[in-house]
Amino acid sequence: MDKIDALILKRRDGIYFEEDAELLETAINDIEDLKDHPSLNPQNIMFNRPARFNKKTGAYPKGTKKVKIYGHYLDEYFKAKHKNKLNGRTSDPSWYNSKKDTATPPIYQALFGGDLVTVGLLEIMEKAVEEIDNRDYSIEITTSKPAKYLTEITSFRQALGKAISTSKSEGGVSASKVASKLSGRSFEVGGNQKAVNMLKRYANMQGVVGNITSFSIVLTPAKAKTLMQYYMKSNMSVKTRTITKSWRDLLVN
Repeated sequence: MDKIDALILKRRDGIYFEEDAELLETAINDIEDLKDHPSLNPQNIMFNRPARFNKKTGAYPKGTKKVKIYGHYLDEYFKAKHKNKLNGRTSDPSWYNSKKDTATPPIYQALFGGDLVTVGLLEIMEKAVEEIDNRDYSIEITTSKPAKYLTEITSFRQALGKAISTSKSEGGVSASKVASKLSGRSFEVGGNQKAVNMLKRYANMQGVVGNITSFSIVLTPAKAKTLMQYYMKSNMSVKTRTITKSWRDLLVN
């Protein structure tokens, strides 16, 4: 649990990595192993008590046979024997039992849930891993070298094409206008895993568990020009015979 506490403090930003999920999964396995262990399972913590005893005082005749109970020590015998030392302690009959794998003492409920602790640690851990695996992220790209993979993301490619077509200026296309139209906008990533991996590298999120579902980008005219070059180079619909100038010459600031 010390490692789990340290993990929560370390990841206050809510971004979890593969190693974090592995730590939680190891804890889940350890808790599940406890339930299957014949003696470490809290249900099977063993205590001895007399088979017969005075219900008011806990007294019993010498030589009385002892029997085993499992789960919790605070049974009828203990409460009768030590009634003046309970200091408010109480118990529920479900906490102890004469059979193994049956009682649900508080420590068991803390791990696996029950009437006293409705959500146990095991369920919390399982939900944590599920939420980490399914977490969605939206990131901002500030890198000075935007990769051409960005132009393979449909939402960004469409927006870039529209920005280019509506940013004409004297002598060509204004990279400044393109940058202004795209900067700060949110773009859906879709199912492009190559783009997701690239975005994780840009955001220094390698090994992050979860999904990058959208991104925004901070563009300067120089960055915009680079992306425009990638776009035009890959756009098969651009017919070079209709361009009187080289497309590289058409890119202006």
